[in-house]
Amino acid sequence: MTTTTMTRRAVEDALWKGGVHFDRIGQSKGVGGAETPHFTARRSFFYTCGETAEKLAESIRQAIPSAIILSAEKNWHAWPAESYWMIRFTA
Repeated sequence: MTTTTMTRRAVEDALWKGGVHFDRIGQSKGVGGAETPHFTARRSFFYTCGETAEKLAESIRQAIPSAIILSAEKNWHAWPAESYWMIRFTA
């Protein structure tokens, strides 16, 4: 089975056009020697204002229908450390 993967730039563009914005988007080689790379999208927060990691993961799926969400997590830290959501996915 041959799969086509998106470049980091293509992922950034698709998310931007879909109205989904993150502080950082990184790309890693496949996990455990797999050929399919995965992406990590990270958004910082001070107040959540009703946002959740699951809502952000769903917004990625809407912006990139071929995306497969690998994990969605909230990393909360007491101030002054940075709190953030991190979503890992393939596209």
